[in-house]
Amino acid sequence: MKVYILENAFWNLLLSCVEVFPNECLGLIIGSLIGDTCVVHHGVTFQTAERRKREVHFPRDSVHRNVRAFLEECLPHEHVVGDFHSHTGKAEHRLSEDDRATMVERQVYVIIQISRRKRAVPWRYNQNQTILSGTTRQFYFKIGAWYCAGNGRCRMAQIVCQFAPGLMG
Repeated sequence: MKVYILENAFWNLLLSCVEVFPNECLGLIIGSLIGDTCVVHHGVTFQTAERRKREVHFPRDSVHRNVRAFLEECLPHEHVVGDFHSHTGKAEHRLSEDDRATMVERQVYVIIQISRRKRAVPWRYNQNQTILSGTTRQFYFKIGAWYCAGNGRCRMAQIVCQFAPGLMG
C-alpha cells in the first residue's frame, strides 16, 4: 500500500503532536482509499481525547460518533480512512498491542513519534520509504503508516509526502 500525505494533512499531523507534547495526540485521517492507494487530505484532532505521556484514548463514544457523522455530512466526497496518534519521547515507533487490537481492514493507521530534537536532521525517507523523519524547530518527528493486510497481519505502507521540508522537487 502507498499512503500519500498531502500538505495540509502533513502540517495538521505535526501540529497535533506539537500542541499536546509531551502527551500523545489522537485524531482521524480524512481522505480517499482506492485499491492499494490512500490519499490523506486532512488530519482532524480529537480535542477531547484522554491524553497521557504513554497512551491516548478516543473520547466518549457519542463524541466519536458525532465527529464522524459531521465529517460524513460536510465532506461527502471524502471519508474517514483511518486514524493517527503520536508516541512521545523515547517510545518506540511501532504498533503497540492495543494498536494492533483495534486495527481493521481498509483503514490506515499513522503513528508520529515526536521528541525534543538533539540536532537538526533533514527530512528524509528510510531505505524502503516506510518511514519519513526529520526535524522542525525543536522537535524530531518520525512518521510511519500501517494497514491490516488480513489474517491479523499488520504491514507498513510506503509513504509519499513531497511537502516535508527538503523533500520538495
